[in-house]
Amino acid sequence: MMTDSDLPVITIKNRPSMNKIGEMVKERPYVAQLIQVQILYDLAGMMEDLLDTTKSMVPEGKTIPREYIVPSTRALEIDHKLESSLPWRSIDVTNNGPDELYVTINENRVVEKAPLLKGESMSIDFRAPRIGRIILSSVGSSSVKVRGAK
Repeated sequence: MMTDSDLPVITIKNRPSMNKIGEMVKERPYVAQLIQVQILYDLAGMMEDLLDTTKSMVPEGKTIPREYIVPSTRALEIDHKLESSLPWRSIDVTNNGPDELYVTINENRVVEKAPLLKGESMSIDFRAPRIGRIILSSVGSSSVKVRGAK
């Protein structure tokens, strides 16, 4: 008697032709049922992945207000070590001055509003929790308000 372990494993790479599948179904009708069960199992896994992705796209509705002092000697790097609530989906940055402020999100410098002068603000919305690293740099020392959203 054949068991499930005796059946060939069907993958995309070694997928049998339609003729071969037809022959297997005639010889062993339960093979079609097993193929259908495998397809349903694969679809369930894909739906689970889709659900996880969809859940990550829904905002939590939390805002995280922070204030930082950016030193003149080096850039201030905000990552999950300094800010455990990362990743964020959007960010608002306000330069309280007195010097110009440059903002880098993840690995990309924000040049649309560079530099931020005293009193200026900028907002970036990724629509998904993708902001995992923020680098703030200033020519002099600068006070910064940062508000992230999850």
